[in-house]
Amino acid sequence: MDKLGLERGGSMNRQLVLPHLEPLEHCLSGHPLDGFEWRSEDLRFSPSGRLLAVATTQRRILLFGVELAARPVQAEFLTALVSADLVAPHGVDWIDEAALVVACRGGGGFAFFEIPRTNRWEPETEIRTVSIVRSKWFGAPGETRHLRARPIITGPGSARIHDGCIYAGSNKSNTITRHRILERFSCDDGELIAQEDIEIPDSAAVSPDGAWLAVGDHDHHRVLIFRAGEAQPCGQLSDPRMRYPHGVAFDQSGMALISTDAGGRGLYVFHAPGGAWNLTRAAAASCAEGVAETVFDRVQSETAESFRALEGGTKGIDLSRDGRVLATTCRGQTLRFFALHAAS
Repeated sequence: MDKLGLERGGSMNRQLVLPHLEPLEHCLSGHPLDGFEWRSEDLRFSPSGRLLAVATTQRRILLFGVELAARPVQAEFLTALVSADLVAPHGVDWIDEAALVVACRGGGGFAFFEIPRTNRWEPETEIRTVSIVRSKWFGAPGETRHLRARPIITGPGSARIHDGCIYAGSNKSNTITRHRILERFSCDDGELIAQEDIEIPDSAAVSPDGAWLAVGDHDHHRVLIFRAGEAQPCGQLSDPRMRYPHGVAFDQSGMALISTDAGGRGLYVFHAPGGAWNLTRAAAASCAEGVAETVFDRVQSETAESFRALEGGTKGIDLSRDGRVLATTCRGQTLRFFALHAAS
């Protein structure tokens, strides 16, 4: 363990090795990229796994080409996708290999984009907004509410597609809603699927079998678990070291769940043998260093004191389609990769 008590590998309990993360080296090429320039919030692999989109609050979606089978992992910065309709983007997912949906917290809805085809990427590329879909659950564009001493933007903060629907967390009234995709660039107003006991839902992820919904309950310092079709949470995941859960992701087996911590350096891996998540965990099965100490300290020092506790840690995560490689993002570490080792 390092001085923060972060385990570098799995935990051993007799012959059981619990799920754990192992850092992978990566090689970044392409256009020059200053990681500290971008405050990144979310990232998502394309359906092919060859592209990676990173949402930043500076009205940019960073686009990377990746080769996950290579060692070190190869990542090429292709371009920064730019649009006036990217208003405080906070979540991103792929409709298909050439279409994106972006959860714009400041824009009050989902923005749908088509990615242009090109033989040569420029450092910045204008993208066409095909449609914008707003919802009663998100509030008006730019709407805020106050949580204690800080203003909170109410719009959607996450977008995750599962089985033809977009799952979104919104700060307006701390809701998770499900929006049916109507066509390639549109969705419906959405239906409420979870709200009880949530304060600032920065993420929502559905298990591979669709049976469970995990919500990053930011201000309650935990991940809540909902059974599909039930309004009340049935499980709770926490760890004494985990401060502000932000991104969450299930592995392919449905037996591991990874949570980031926006206010700390750890990545937390929880384990549910058999994939039954109606449980309470007061400690993660394993924990890995998500952010280098030098990066974390610099972000902390450059953040205003009133928001310092909320920044510096990992924000977004996504697993490759084969479930073997975890990608993460945050300011100062636009990309970082880990091998996910399953329980054995």
